[in-house]
Amino acid sequence: FAIDEIKLLDASLASAWEMCCREGWWSYATNILAARCLYAFETSQDAMLQRLLDGAASFFVDPSSSGPIPGRESGWEIWMSHSARALRRQEKWQAADKLLADFIKWLRERAAGALRAGRIEPWSPEERINVAGLAGELYQQGVVKLGLRDGACVAILNEAAELARRANDLSLAAKVDTLKVRAGLLADAPPDSVPPELRQAMSSPNRTTAGVACMALGRVKLDLVSRLLTDNPEGTDALMGRARDILLAAKSAFQNALEVLPPHLEEQAAEAHLQMGETELQLFDWTAAQTSSANALQIFERIHRPAEAAAARASLAMAMRANNRLDQAVIYAKAALQYYEKFDPDRASALLSAFPALQSSAEVEGP
Repeated sequence: FAIDEIKLLDASLASAWEMCCREGWWSYATNILAARCLYAFETSQDAMLQRLLDGAASFFVDPSSSGPIPGRESGWEIWMSHSARALRRQEKWQAADKLLADFIKWLRERAAGALRAGRIEPWSPEERINVAGLAGELYQQGVVKLGLRDGACVAILNEAAELARRANDLSLAAKVDTLKVRAGLLADAPPDSVPPELRQAMSSPNRTTAGVACMALGRVKLDLVSRLLTDNPEGTDALMGRARDILLAAKSAFQNALEVLPPHLEEQAAEAHLQMGETELQLFDWTAAQTSSANALQIFERIHRPAEAAAARASLAMAMRANNRLDQAVIYAKAALQYYEKFDPDRASALLSAFPALQSSAEVEGP
């Protein structure tokens, strides 16, 4: 919602930003910088984000110390946080790590009163904001450490989650917990390893809790394979064998989810079928992938989830084509394309690339 609102106002914000830069109105620049940096980062406008940061440096950053200009700390915090995000986006992990180390040291000093040992009085609203800010940048540091494949990310994320909960920032705590699962599955972990956070949930007597945790484990395993192959494009036999072992662990997790999910959670069951189909495609088990994708499609159609049904049709088309059922594959791909052309142009483009025959059909039929 915030991004949509900023998008509507961005032309005005851009003009206001130019005026602030020209006139040196740093007090007005702080909120404008926050809004425009958020918009640029979340919409992947990296060049715009870098221009904003370059223009804002003279307002907020002390050139001799790289710390905040006295009295302009709030703007400096925004500048530091988004500078780290920009470096993350460029995968300049070492530079981001160094920047965040300095920033977090400053944030710790500011939050020291709230976090001092033995304190019993409640936090003031300002102290709560300070602790939440520290938790947010620790989350960023955890992302960077994970990018560096540094095992220290686990301890950092544990602290971030604890502080976020103490500051009652439950949204941030949930984000940190999700990343903690990934951190527990660094590339050197055994393929069948399960992070402690998920192991406990998977053994819960509550079938919903256990099923959702199994699905989370499967998705993390799929993500790990994707990162593993992206980081190692040479594709050695050892690497491919490891990827296969992780994929088998992912499939097992989705199967476990289907066994324990309560019958009324049809949407989650359909998602488990779809994710298992994706796993089986990567395992080159075309027949199994076809069955899993068809199961997902059947449920998504019954509960009226058109976007998810389109994804299931696309997955089913891929499995059928690989299984030499070309005519039927095109039928399902075309049905998925009809939805994507209306609601998801990026996926429509990807599907057309995968099925070139649909391109000529689309040109003949017109819009």
